[in-house]
Amino acid sequence: MALTGDLSETPFTDLVQFYCQRRETVALVVRSSRGEGTFFIQNGDVVDARLGSQRGLDAIRTAMRLRDGTFRVDKNAACPPRAIHEPWTKVLLEEAWREDEAVKLLMSLLPAAAQIKG
Repeated sequence: MALTGDLSETPFTDLVQFYCQRRETVALVVRSSRGEGTFFIQNGDVVDARLGSQRGLDAIRTAMRLRDGTFRVDKNAACPPRAIHEPWTKVLLEEAWREDEAVKLLMSLLPAAAQIKG
């Protein structure tokens, strides 16, 4: 039986961390406003990712920003040949850093926008 849930309650990043740390082999299938995607984890490594028309690291980066949608985890899935060679920890940390930098930039622009309006 597959595990299913909602990405608003269990974020994509938490799912990836959980299955990678347990060194499991799964296919994480997501459905969201960005489309449908499948993320393959083999023995704790993210080996392939697809989300809509995106592939690889771009698909993972987009999935990390998902706040809506559903997921299904299929254990012991047959994984395609490895297409991602970066450690999952590096990918997740880099995207978290990018999100943090984007928020900082936005916050720095808000006072300037308020002065222009005023």
